[in-house]
Amino acid sequence: MSENSGNPLSSIALRSIIPLEGKTAPTVKSITTLSHDSVKRHYGHLVVQMTPRREGMTLGNALDIAAGRAPRKPL
Repeated sequence: MSENSGNPLSSIALRSIIPLEGKTAPTVKSITTLSHDSVKRHYGHLVVQMTPRREGMTLGNALDIAAGRAPRKPL
């Protein structure tokens, strides 16, 4: 079984999409301390289009970037 089997909401929360930046918390910028441009440059493969004007990323990917576990986009 997975580590999160005791708390089913945590696996759902990790897959939820949060905006790259904005006024509402949490955002990718607040979790990773990286700018929008840096996230797009180094982790663009993890960015998803939320609306035509908004981009986001899963909470799990943002936490992986902050912890240094996320793979960078190949140069």
